[in-house]
Amino acid sequence: MAAYDGRCMLEVADILNRLAAAVQLAVVMCLVGYFALLTRLVDLREVRQWRLAWLADLGALAAVILHSFAGMPDLGHRLSLVAYLAGKTLFALFIVAGARTHLQPGVRPLAGAGRVAAFVAAWSLALGLGVPELWQAQLAESALLTLLFLAGGLTVLRNPRSRVSRWLGWAMVIEGLYFAWMAILILPGLWGNTAGFGVLAATAFGEAWADLMLGLACIAVVTDQREEQLHYANRELLESKAQLGRLIDTDPLTELANRRRLRRALDAVRTTGGTLVFIDINRLRDINALFGQPIGDHSLQRLARLIARHFRAEDHLIRWGGDEFLVVAPGMDEGSARMRAAAIREELGQPVRELPPLSIAAGVAPLAAGGDAAAALEEADRRMVADKPGGGSG
Repeated sequence: MAAYDGRCMLEVADILNRLAAAVQLAVVMCLVGYFALLTRLVDLREVRQWRLAWLADLGALAAVILHSFAGMPDLGHRLSLVAYLAGKTLFALFIVAGARTHLQPGVRPLAGAGRVAAFVAAWSLALGLGVPELWQAQLAESALLTLLFLAGGLTVLRNPRSRVSRWLGWAMVIEGLYFAWMAILILPGLWGNTAGFGVLAATAFGEAWADLMLGLACIAVVTDQREEQLHYANRELLESKAQLGRLIDTDPLTELANRRRLRRALDAVRTTGGTLVFIDINRLRDINALFGQPIGDHSLQRLARLIARHFRAEDHLIRWGGDEFLVVAPGMDEGSARMRAAAIREELGQPVRELPPLSIAAGVAPLAAGGDAAAALEEADRRMVADKPGGGSG
């Protein structure tokens, strides 16, 4: 009777193991397919590493299924065990490598890949062909996987890249704890106690659930990182758009606004009223002819700096074109504008380093709240022309 009960327990354990392998196979195949598709849609190194991880896990499961076939020669069973050990070790290494890449995107994937491949080959062949019993290889492999997953998971939990990264860390810890549980159940076999082997068969579904949780955590991390990339790209796009707008609306020589800003400037004084000031350098063409175009450009830049210094931050400073500048000063009275223009005229009359003294013509015109902006612009321009030497252009 005891022998019969023992055979029944072995048969039940075998059925549970086969069923658990089938469930795990279905889970891993879904993850392999999903990550194969994901690598075509998302250009992230960790996605490629996790795809390799699930492919390695699929290979390990295939080796388990092959190992379960009766009638295979002993060498065939040994080689399937080697394949299982290699696949499972690579699975853990690629999961950890992907997590490391997720935390530090600039690191090289699996630095020293040749040494890693040599270690996996040596480890798998030594256990698969060298140990007398299957459970001894399982014990050593479970201990290694426990170390890899727990170390990787705790590293992620200590330095999470985002809140979602913690899910990956916990999933890796759970995977590590499952293999630790396997090692604990198998460990008494070292002193002849195999009672835990039956419990191990009953808990074989745990690995399928651990794999599922780990796969979902990887997917969640990729989704979160993809959203982070989209937010970053959108922010860069908005910044580029704003910068382009500034470049389009800015005069490159003087770094003041150009005429495209006129509408915005006039809108600013429409309700408050203010003053319009036209300023023009006299005989700039003569300066260019005598001293050269660079000196003429520096003279324009000097005038632009003085206008910015003497007028307020809320005033709109525009290079109207050529050697003409326009100031739209909301809420400023005509007398204050004339005083500022006079101060600019006085400073420009003094030579600075290689720049000659300059003279300017200025025209100041008030703009009442709700008044005719076009008429005020014409009046300021007329007064500027009248302020030139001889009352003409130059």
